[in-house]
Amino acid sequence: MNKDTEIIENPEDINQELENSMEIIQWTQGGDDSVKPEEESSSGFWEILSFLRDIVIIIILALSIRTFIASPFQIKGQSMENSYHDGEYILVDRFSYLQTNKLQTYPYNTNITDKLTNVFTNFYNYTFAKLPVHIGDPKRWDVVVITPHVDIQKQYYIKRVIGTPGDAIKIENGKVFLRPSENNGSWEFIELQEDYLSETNKNGTYLPPSMWEEVKEEFIIPEGKYWVMGDNRQNSADSRSCFRSCSIQNSEHYIKRGDILGRVLLDFWYVQIFKKDENGFHIQKPTIVYPPRWLNHPKKWSYPEILKN
Repeated sequence: MNKDTEIIENPEDINQELENSMEIIQWTQGGDDSVKPEEESSSGFWEILSFLRDIVIIIILALSIRTFIASPFQIKGQSMENSYHDGEYILVDRFSYLQTNKLQTYPYNTNITDKLTNVFTNFYNYTFAKLPVHIGDPKRWDVVVITPHVDIQKQYYIKRVIGTPGDAIKIENGKVFLRPSENNGSWEFIELQEDYLSETNKNGTYLPPSMWEEVKEEFIIPEGKYWVMGDNRQNSADSRSCFRSCSIQNSEHYIKRGDILGRVLLDFWYVQIFKKDENGFHIQKPTIVYPPRWLNHPKKWSYPEILKN
């Protein structure tokens, strides 16, 4: 007989072994009542933690995209007419200007988005700001969104870059003259042919009345700063007026590189759904006030008169 084979001679022993085996199988497989209440509570706790973790990840991703890739805005005001209109939605490309200098502390704290942006800015300044990344800087023709920090009610401005670091700007007889920094030391000013201006604004660029008595011969743009103006020159708070008033302490004509968020990339439509009258706001049939232009809008410009010199 094979010595490796176990023989059970008593039938009762066989039945007992079968019963024991069934109990083991039932205990192993478990069932609806096999989980203890403590385990159910622990499982729910970990589900809540997992949910909160996912929410944090989503917030971080959203803030990362908003800070470094692209940000949506709605235009309020007429400082860029007729290039851009009041009420239009735009998408601002922030990636093209990305650099890893420390971000300036976010000056506003008016809503939950501002608070989260402040937290993210501080986190970034102590971590990723140390990485050597510099993708690009604003160009003369770019239409940009800036934060001049002059009015908490007007956090963001949309303007066009006219002068870059090292350039010189002169405004005479309603016209803009530029001496480019790359003109090999030439002192000649070139009149800009700004064809993006409306007929009303052509030859209508002037300094504010408060500066008439102290008109400078020229404005030389410092390193790391830019001269910007709105296309609606007769209704735009920009570098000419220090974005609000040059009489305010610490105000200046130039916008810092770190205060330029990005350039306008996409131009969406403006669909009017709510209408305001003497009876207040009410819903109306959606009306397309301005159709979408997508990439076909004056987001940049070239100055052939500069290239000729």
